[in-house]
Amino acid sequence: MRGTADFDDLAAYRGFIDAIVSRRNARNTKRIDHERATLQALPDRRTSDYEDVIVRGTSSGGFTLRKVFYTVPSRLIGHQLRVRLYDDRLDVFVGRTHLVTLPRGRPHPNGKGRRLSARDPFLAAQANALLNLVYRDRLFPRDAYRRTFDRLRERLPDKKACRLMVDLLALAHEREAELAD
Repeated sequence: MRGTADFDDLAAYRGFIDAIVSRRNARNTKRIDHERATLQALPDRRTSDYEDVIVRGTSSGGFTLRKVFYTVPSRLIGHQLRVRLYDDRLDVFVGRTHLVTLPRGRPHPNGKGRRLSARDPFLAAQANALLNLVYRDRLFPRDAYRRTFDRLRERLPDKKACRLMVDLLALAHEREAELAD
């Protein structure tokens, strides 16, 4: 309808849908008002707007859900996790204990996706995991960060280089383009 499927963010997409629905509903105002008169009260309990899914923590420190890989703490390797899958986020539970809320990822056209974040609390707690992380390059918002990490590893011990890089990535979240330059 718009000519392109590219939106800046989820809020822009939702605004686009709201505008279309409002235009369509404006044409049918009389019929909608007639229907409102006969509507019954809503149920006392709200229906769930999520899907419960059970996943298992993998040896690579995460889990895969709907073809997207998400990171979790390494202590959860092999544990059964309950995930509430919403449209825009995941709430991860161990038993009844809420562990973390993650933004929902979508698979890429090639069929796979990874939802990793430099702000991931598990990465911050275990900075050394950055050394052998399979998806490490996906954490770097630009190639300049990968080059910086390589230089840090040349000049510092691995432990210090990882800690400094994780801190830099966390700082870069808000001002990514300026820090990369």
